Amino acid sequence: MAYFVFQGFDRSGSQALRGRVREDHRVHLRQPFPGCRCILGGPLTDEGGEMIGTVLVLEADSRDAAEGFVARDPYTRNDLFGETRLTRWRWTLGAPNISVAVTGQ
Repeated sequence: MAYFVFQGFDRSGSQALRGRVREDHRVHLRQPFPGCRCILGGPLTDEGGEMIGTVLVLEADSRDAAEGFVARDPYTRNDLFGETRLTRWRWTLGAPNISVAVTGQ
């Protein structure tokens, strides 16, 4: 398994769109997807607390699996993001005990 960090930065003026699809996005993050799962995530905000983007940490078998997960996200499918990045990441500080995270024990 590898880790990937996804960053999506909202298009200007897209707050209404974000609000309309946010619940579908949140459901997607918790659904099984072949070879990939979201293990951390949350909105990026400006200094006033307004949501301006999304960060997800994905655990995936491959970059293709991570890209597939992101492509199925309602935010992506509804063209919320003006800019995106998917970066392979080596988790060191604060890394979870993988056996606990995977088995839920």
